[in-house]
Amino acid sequence: MGKPSAKLEQLRKQYDALFRANPSAFDESEAREVEDMQRRRADMTRFLEAKCELVPGNEVVNRKFKYSVEELHAERPFFRPPDEKATKERFERRPWKLGIGRDIKPIWDIERSIFQWRKMEADSKDYYDTREIPHGSG
Repeated sequence: MGKPSAKLEQLRKQYDALFRANPSAFDESEAREVEDMQRRRADMTRFLEAKCELVPGNEVVNRKFKYSVEELHAERPFFRPPDEKATKERFERRPWKLGIGRDIKPIWDIERSIFQWRKMEADSKDYYDTREIPHGSG
């Protein structure tokens, strides 16, 4: 057998996170109790439904049946979704190193480009400061 696929690994991580987030949901004894309670509620709802069919105009039985159906739907087992951080892939950035003995030569230099005059105009201290007018003294 080979290495499990990435999808299978992701599913395994999600299931592990789900089990950790819902320990009581995956406890056998509690699950059996909840299932038995749901079965009793379903049986009671079926009984009330049969009673409603026998006596269609009885408001009390109809109300009990509707309440029983609502309760049956409201009390479904609830599972919290797993925490997204627990299943998210984590990537670490490797430290970047410059090759030893190599100098970085810039690809583009403003001093040798067509924008050199614009730089001089924007940096007024480079353009206007001379020995006669030093920068910063006034």
